[in-house]
Amino acid sequence: MDSNYLNIVLAEIPRNISNSDFQLVCILPGSIFFIVGILMKYFTPKYPNLWFGYRTPFSVKNEQTWKEANSYSANLAIAFGILNAIIWGYLGYEFRDNPNNPIVASIGAPTVIASAALLIILTEWHLRKIFNKDGNRRAGNDSRPT
Repeated sequence: MDSNYLNIVLAEIPRNISNSDFQLVCILPGSIFFIVGILMKYFTPKYPNLWFGYRTPFSVKNEQTWKEANSYSANLAIAFGILNAIIWGYLGYEFRDNPNNPIVASIGAPTVIASAALLIILTEWHLRKIFNKDGNRRAGNDSRPT
């Protein structure tokens, strides 16, 4: 197959996407965050495992840290899912006639990346606020991160 032909075909793919398909694709990142958050909130295993849940070295220290990490990160994932759906939904609507506009990727992609990073940062901060370095719940009002 001629490489020029392949380049021409690949270059035309984004231009042939319909407006409704583009809008559907735009709400996908938020939907994924939302669905994962719901799954984590209502179907998290009782104990740390390798397959499902919020897993970092601190969150798998014991059953308490595991439950708290998954509960907190699930709520964040749901909130970030709604936020991303709103942002991407707006972008999908605003740029429905021009899906190749670089603004879509330059605004949309960083929101997904920031959401994922914030989910981890905020959850780890929350865990360190309520548990000591050994994974035991802090006593009294001492809730400073270690």
